[in-house]
Amino acid sequence: MLATDKLRIKDGFKGERAFILPPAALTLLKESPYSSQLYVTDIGYYPEARNHHRRRDTPVDQHVFILCIDGRGWYEIDGHRYNVCAGDYFILPPGKPHVYAADNDAPWTVCWVHFKGESAHLFGSLSEAPVSLSGRSFDHVGGCVRLFEEIMAVLEKGYVEENLLYSSAVLHHFLSRVRLLSLSPVLTSETDAECGNDVVAHSIRIMNDNVGNTLRIADIARQFGYAPAYFSTLFFRATGMSPVAYQIQLKVKHACRLLDFTTLRVNQICHMVGMSDPYYFTRVFTRIMGVSPRAYRKDKKG
Repeated sequence: MLATDKLRIKDGFKGERAFILPPAALTLLKESPYSSQLYVTDIGYYPEARNHHRRRDTPVDQHVFILCIDGRGWYEIDGHRYNVCAGDYFILPPGKPHVYAADNDAPWTVCWVHFKGESAHLFGSLSEAPVSLSGRSFDHVGGCVRLFEEIMAVLEKGYVEENLLYSSAVLHHFLSRVRLLSLSPVLTSETDAECGNDVVAHSIRIMNDNVGNTLRIADIARQFGYAPAYFSTLFFRATGMSPVAYQIQLKVKHACRLLDFTTLRVNQICHMVGMSDPYYFTRVFTRIMGVSPRAYRKDKKG
C-alpha cells in the first residue's frame, strides 16, 4: 500500500455537514404519495475535502449526485475515468461499482446527495460524464447551491413529516433546475445575463440595507427601470427564489441574530425587521425556522 493510500478518507472533514436519513424517515418518504417519486436518502457538504476517496465495489441502490463547487477531483465508472472541475456535476447510477476522489493538489469542495424514488431514473440518466454549469448565465451554480442549502436547512430542523416532504419537493426543484441547465445550456442572451446579475446583486444589497424597513418589490424594480414581473423573473433565475421570499428570509435571518445575541423581546425584534404585526412575524418565523421565535431562543440558550 502506498503511503498516500493510508490517508484516504470517506468523511470527517473540518466544517463538513451531512445527514443520513434513518429507516423510519425513508419509509415515510417511500410510502407518501407526496414524496414517493423522488426523495433524499443521504445528503452532505464537504469543504476542501483533502484526501477524500470513496470506493464502492458493492453497488448502492441510490443515485449519487455530486456537485463540485471549488477545487478538482475525479471519478471512475465502467472502466472510464473522468476529471471534475469547479462548476461540474456528475450523477452515478445505482447498481454500478464506482470510485471518486479529491485531487491531491486542489481538493474539491462538494455538495452531494443520494436520492431514490419512482422517478429518480429520469434525473439520474442525464449523463455519466461530468456536466459543467460554470459560465452559465444568472449564476446558475450559486442558484443550485442555494436550493441544496435549503434541503440541508429543513432536514437540520428534524425528521418530522412536513420537513421530510418539503425536502423532497426542494430536491425535485433542485434536480429539475440542473436538468434544465443540462438540456438548455444558454437560457438568455449574454447581455441580459450581465444585466440580470448586476441588478440582482444590487437589489440584494438594497434588501440587506433596508432589512428593518418595509420595502416594496415594485419600488426596487422601479429603481432599475423594470416592471415588477420582469424584475421578479430576473431575480428568480439568479437565486432560485422570488424577491419576496428572499426578502422574508433575510428578515428572519436578521431576527435569528437578534434572538441569539440580544435580550430584546419578540415584539421589539418584530419591528426591527420591518414587520409591524407580531402575530404575522411569529407565523412567518415559525414557517421558515420550524419553531416559534420564543422556542428558537429557548433552544439556543438551553
